[in-house]
Amino acid sequence: MIIDFHVHFGKDRNGDAASLSDIQEQVKKNKLAKVILFPFNSENLLQNSHQILDLAQQHPFIVPFLRFDPTIITKSELTLALQEKYRG
Repeated sequence: MIIDFHVHFGKDRNGDAASLSDIQEQVKKNKLAKVILFPFNSENLLQNSHQILDLAQQHPFIVPFLRFDPTIITKSELTLALQEKYRG
């Protein structure tokens, strides 16, 4: 089983981007069983992390990871996020 442990999703502040179709193409090309997926660096880390959770429910090869900025997230937002089905 091959797992890619570092895959970004969405749009980065520097202009990089990766869509679901980009990721699916890499999964197929590299014969990956799973990808550890988390958002690029953006202003909407929590929202983008939640989007990855939704994608993981539809695509079993995705292992969703939470990414957040500790200087921005509120305690209540973090508490709620940690109750979700993030794997890391």
